Amino acid sequence: MERRAVAVFLLVFLCRGVFASVPSGISPNIVYSNTRKTTPGSAFKLNLDVVLGFLFKTVPRNDSASYGFGKYPDTVFGYCECYNMSQGDCGQCFNIARDGIDEAAPLTVGAQYWVNSSSYRCYLRFENYNFIPGYELPGDLSPAVTPVAIPPEIPEARKGSSSRTGVIVGVTAGAVAALAAAVGVLVFCFRTKSRQNRRLDDQSSSLRQHGEFGDSFEGRSLTFDYEELKLATKEFGEQNKLGQGGFGPVYKGVLTDGSEVAVKKLSLHSSQGNQEFVNEVNIITGIQHRNLTRLRGYSVKGDERLLVYEYLPNGSLDRTLTNSNGKIVLDWPTRYNIAIGVARGLAYLHEESQIQIIHRDIKASNILLDKDLTPKISDFGISKLFDQDRTSVDTKIAGTYGYMAPEYAMGGRLTVKADVFSFGVLLLEIICGMKCRDPRLSPNYDGILEWLWSFHPGGNVEEIVDKELLRSKNYSQTEALRSIHIALLCTHEDEASRPSMSEVVAMFLGYLKLAPLPTKSPWYFGLRNLRLLDHSSNTGGSSNTAETFRTETSSQ
Repeated sequence: MERRAVAVFLLVFLCRGVFASVPSGISPNIVYSNTRKTTPGSAFKLNLDVVLGFLFKTVPRNDSASYGFGKYPDTVFGYCECYNMSQGDCGQCFNIARDGIDEAAPLTVGAQYWVNSSSYRCYLRFENYNFIPGYELPGDLSPAVTPVAIPPEIPEARKGSSSRTGVIVGVTAGAVAALAAAVGVLVFCFRTKSRQNRRLDDQSSSLRQHGEFGDSFEGRSLTFDYEELKLATKEFGEQNKLGQGGFGPVYKGVLTDGSEVAVKKLSLHSSQGNQEFVNEVNIITGIQHRNLTRLRGYSVKGDERLLVYEYLPNGSLDRTLTNSNGKIVLDWPTRYNIAIGVARGLAYLHEESQIQIIHRDIKASNILLDKDLTPKISDFGISKLFDQDRTSVDTKIAGTYGYMAPEYAMGGRLTVKADVFSFGVLLLEIICGMKCRDPRLSPNYDGILEWLWSFHPGGNVEEIVDKELLRSKNYSQTEALRSIHIALLCTHEDEASRPSMSEVVAMFLGYLKLAPLPTKSPWYFGLRNLRLLDHSSNTGGSSNTAETFRTETSSQ
């Protein structure tokens, strides 16, 4: 009878969902752990520290967070959620859960911990397999076959936990068998829970990619009436025009329900039929992340094709960086967070989305800012959707000179590392407060990247960073040096030596050690010329510049 009660309790408990709320009436805490163990200093343990460190920094701001890190078989997946608590309390609750796991099940490769007290309510879980619906790492990081979850081990009760004694004592072979069945039920639990509203954009996007929401967006059809959009934009009037992008003009519109949208009129000449266009847009609509502009739908009328996006009131990053909008001045913490946000958005497109997308045109004008100055990457997925094994382009090269990777500009070779290169140039713009090809630069330089590599041996960070930032009290030289280092790594001449965008995020957050700097400047391509630059003219200055930054960043 006792065995049946334990089995039923755990079955119901599991079926509440891996991301279920903390069970009420259970006090103070509950911990389950995997029977497998790792060792101190192992690759798994180091990856676990990275994941837990990321969750600790992210959860208090977002209430919940998930993260995967490392290469198989040492990959770690983690999830944490706080319930109705302040940021400070959420951080405290996370530490309670982490310490609880360390005490009850040290060196385990998987554990779940519920904190349920009068002051704190949160849930922490990590595993050596992917238990997060919709969360995917790059192909080379995940196992060919996802390991089957090992039924959790119920540890011995700690002193003072008498309320848990009845649950954790007397589990026999019958209960273990029931647990094995319960693990099977988890598949059903995941599917049921996945249809509920989630806080995490990444998880929502995964469901949309699998068609769980059908042809709709937040309860509305993805198809917009052309006449409605024409009315909303005042017949695509010049007074409503927000800008002119590489794919066509963008207009601000106000729908009949009062919501604001941005409407892009595509000027692409394509042999693609309407059905193919709709299918592609449906895929792009399902790719959602907090650092990507949200595509709300589309409209097709004859040869005209419209894309409807969320409206972002603070415009593009290029206007804000140069203060041409006259209302926003970006301090250093904001710029640093913008850089991290763009990196996260690109990492999602490259490594986490069901369909890998290479943006091809990362630049400041394609980074939009919402009301909280959160960066959103725009125009992703319009150029082309790529399979993971695609490494070249059979259409004309798209992009902006000055941001383009050399192997792409000259040979048409397109991989995710082309986006990494463009991000490196964008990062320099954020640091320096200048455009990629700024009129303040000497005519001797094709752009900001070549200018950076021209510094004399005594060059230092103050000569590079925007002078407005140096006068600010919240400016961080440590973060500025780290950012310059990352930018130089991203613009490495050898594409294989450039980091992935997930590695860039980890370096920003201090979870991954900075790689050595390149010893010479990349082959640079600007509007002035599209030829290979003579390496010998840059070797001396480049090496000295790298040595200067290497010395300053070596202590970090």
